[in-house]
Amino acid sequence: MPLRIQDDETVALVTVLSDAKGLTPAQAVRTAVTSELQRLEPEIPLRETFAALRAPPSSPADGFEGGQGVFRRTERRLSTPIMAIFVDASALVAIIAGEPDADALSDR
Repeated sequence: MPLRIQDDETVALVTVLSDAKGLTPAQAVRTAVTSELQRLEPEIPLRETFAALRAPPSSPADGFEGGQGVFRRTERRLSTPIMAIFVDASALVAIIAGEPDADALSDR
């Protein structure tokens, strides 16, 4: 279904965008509309993100018990789930220094 733009200013803007990015006019319109639609998606407030990450793991399998460690957790309590990876600084040092448990830590 063709889209007809009968506004000279809009046609000029599409031309500028398509020339600047090396796109066809249809690709320029798609790029601009996609970008604008992404901006309409609700942003997750930073406070909500940090609160969810500070909360205790939702199941024991998500966390680790003391000591050095690395664990991954998908946080589903947010409107948009995020994947969080927590790395204990001493685990990084153990991996870099080649300590005896470095292999086990790097496999996590």
